[in-house]
Amino acid sequence: MDAREVKEAVGKNIWENYYKFTIERNPYDRLVSFYKWRTYRFDLDCTFEDFAFSLLTRKGKYGSA
Repeated sequence: MDAREVKEAVGKNIWENYYKFTIERNPYDRLVSFYKWRTYRFDLDCTFEDFAFSLLTRKGKYGSA
């Protein structure tokens, strides 16, 4: 969720009175995790390189996140 969605979900009072922070995940770690989840969940038979290239270029059968 982005901040706007959280604000809508929790309401104005909580949004204005709670301390907020964020954590940015390492993009490479996120890609590796996504690859492992996708290959397990959908029983994909592809290399990490093919998967990453397909996502980055939005071409090929793995091209949508």
